[in-house]
Amino acid sequence: MTLEKKQIAIILYILFSLFEIIGELEQNNVLTFVFKPLLMPTLLTFYYFQTLNKEKSILLALFFSFLGDTFLLFTQQSEIYFLLGLGSFLVTQSAYVYTFYKDKKDGGFPSKYKAPVILFFLLGFGTLFYFIFPALGEFTIPVLVYASVVSLMGMLAVFRYNSVLLNNYLITLLGVFLFMISDTFIALDKFLYNGKLPYASALIMLLYIAGQYWIIKGRKKIR
Repeated sequence: MTLEKKQIAIILYILFSLFEIIGELEQNNVLTFVFKPLLMPTLLTFYYFQTLNKEKSILLALFFSFLGDTFLLFTQQSEIYFLLGLGSFLVTQSAYVYTFYKDKKDGGFPSKYKAPVILFFLLGFGTLFYFIFPALGEFTIPVLVYASVVSLMGMLAVFRYNSVLLNNYLITLLGVFLFMISDTFIALDKFLYNGKLPYASALIMLLYIAGQYWIIKGRKKIR
């Protein structure tokens, strides 16, 4: 019975995702407003039936992702909704930081590779800010804080190597990078292209939907 419920949840997640992406491509607000808020509750349902040991940090991440998705629907009405969405996803990313930190075991990730990994994320962080900084204005501090936490989340996801099952490590890492690329496109579209990057909203959602799925899929059995 649990297996059936899990399958129903993932089928609904795929269907809702398709309708949401079609809504973004067609600029159909009805589809977007109906299906975007349904994504994370559906993924949370999938997680609930997939996993025996429910992690509070994952439940928190998905709940605040739902809030973030909902707030970002109203950004055209007021910039306060962008900040509320950013704040919600900051909680999501912080919950993932805690989750991945908790996964780590001493001596897991080879010490000689830690510096190159940190440098990789710092370069990515710096490159993004080089392009968007002039346009940030009043968003400078919120975006700086958010990007810092996202970078930390990415680093900790990498540092889980040898601390969890390899398959789950790779699945989660894929999800993390897709999520990070989605966030990067959000920043570029909003601050560098003034919301005019072609097909940006559909691409952002595609990466985000896939990223969240693989992160949650990777929590099934980590050891």
